[in-house]
Amino acid sequence: MPRFTKFQLVLIGIICIGALLRIFGIYNDFSLDEIWSYNIFKNYSSFFDALIKSKDENAHPIILLFMYLLGDRYEWWEYRLLSLISGLVTLVVIYGDVQEKRRVEALTLSVFWSLSYMMVLYASEARGYAPMLFFVLVAWFQLRKFLDSGRPLYALTYQIALILGICSHLSSIQFLIASVIWSSLVLFRYEPGIALSKMAFAHLLPMTFVMFVFFTYIVNLHKGTGNIYSLLDLIVNTFCISFNAPILSSNNIPIGILSVLLCVFIFILLLRGIFDMWKRADAEWSFYLLIIFIVPIVNVLAMKRLTFEPRYFLIPISFSYFLGAK
Repeated sequence: MPRFTKFQLVLIGIICIGALLRIFGIYNDFSLDEIWSYNIFKNYSSFFDALIKSKDENAHPIILLFMYLLGDRYEWWEYRLLSLISGLVTLVVIYGDVQEKRRVEALTLSVFWSLSYMMVLYASEARGYAPMLFFVLVAWFQLRKFLDSGRPLYALTYQIALILGICSHLSSIQFLIASVIWSSLVLFRYEPGIALSKMAFAHLLPMTFVMFVFFTYIVNLHKGTGNIYSLLDLIVNTFCISFNAPILSSNNIPIGILSVLLCVFIFILLLRGIFDMWKRADAEWSFYLLIIFIVPIVNVLAMKRLTFEPRYFLIPISFSYFLGAK
């Protein structure tokens, strides 16, 4: 029987608390978005029929496929099992990853992932976000291993994980964009002679898949609806809710001021983390800059709409946990 250190037991305790929160969460009421996904499942005779004809952005392919595989169930929480399993396995992956980190970093990262309101919520709902986060996390670990070793197996697992992430939710494309730019910067700096071949080997398949999805699926989607936020609301609320802080409120001025101050603090903390990585010549500093700041900002500006919800930035949020823990 393996022996655990006291610190490992603390980490396991935090992970277990996060797991319990997710398990209890699946028994909560169905949200409107889940109901819309369920209606898509009920209104179309097959998975492919629903995927092609619904034109609804709530038709998250992985979750929709899971619903069709389960069939019509009386216990609606069963449709959340895929998200729950994804969330629990993600916690296991996080626990495995923190073993090689400094104690403070390991503890902070475990707390962020285990107790984050957003991570708990979306691991307890029948939506594509929890599977997306799991697959993107796997893709990130495998991409780093491929760039370090050049082994084809790592590139293959990166590609499979990323494609499954895109099938879980289209927000995964943010990770693909950041990964392509970052890996090109790294490869052309350190391995210019084989940079193009390694880039093609790693990214050609997922990029081709995204192009296929774009022209056959994304262009046909109806524009989603949602709350209309000012840019300030969107930025402050996303940063604050990511770290379980109070969101901006026009009805409560002190809370609103506190939210803005917390947002500024988190913003500075993350930028400081990137700056420290740059000073240490850590090649990943540019990836964190891309995935947390540049890609989301360009995404918002390119879409020209402010009906974005903080959940659309779950991938940048998840990487802000890694950066914030450093």
